[in-house]
Amino acid sequence: MIKANVNPKLLNASPAVPPRLFRKQDNTLGPGGAADSCSSWVCASGGAGPMSESGPCLWTQLPQSSPAPCERFKLACCGHQQYVYVLGGRHTTCERDFWRYNVVCNEWTELNCTSEEAPEALEGHSVVVHEGFLLVFGGMLDCVYTSLRCPLWVFDILKQKWVNWHGKLPQAEIPSNRKGHSAVVIGSAMLVYGGYIDLKGSSQEFWSLNLDSMVWSPVPAPHRPH
Repeated sequence: MIKANVNPKLLNASPAVPPRLFRKQDNTLGPGGAADSCSSWVCASGGAGPMSESGPCLWTQLPQSSPAPCERFKLACCGHQQYVYVLGGRHTTCERDFWRYNVVCNEWTELNCTSEEAPEALEGHSVVVHEGFLLVFGGMLDCVYTSLRCPLWVFDILKQKWVNWHGKLPQAEIPSNRKGHSAVVIGSAMLVYGGYIDLKGSSQEFWSLNLDSMVWSPVPAPHRPH
């Protein structure tokens, strides 16, 4: 476990109970306006209960070794076991890279993102995890080519490779590319809501992907925009 250099007494925590760890990515610019390598930070909260706004919290920067992803924004990340997966985002341009961060060893590993089944450069996309698979949705640069595709990619965590998810039969209804949407897995479905669609603006579309059949279906949306 990574240890934060924090006095447990300052956190109101027993020395026998390790502080809980939370991380963020720092996208600040370095000297001269150039972005430095990715910075990892740890937030230690005292006790075993839920973290609250009024509770003690102290951020500490962790030592970072190379290689590591460049700092960015509009990225997508997802935690699974002791790893945090980080995909794409924007630095000076839209990035097409895929990284895995080991929170136990404080170590970055770059994963393959160049196969035919892998996504292109993405920003404003989402990533969720379901039964050992990462599901990436949206975030493509809009053009005529991308408007004809379903912006969904699947990564097999165990085999460490991108896989072809497309079914044998074409689907009558599929969601179009979008950015800044929300995605969550509930049971055996991935729900995607809202976001921004180029040329259309903010969207209230609500979609459900059945993760057993990989079939999309629209869901009645609420009355307020996302």
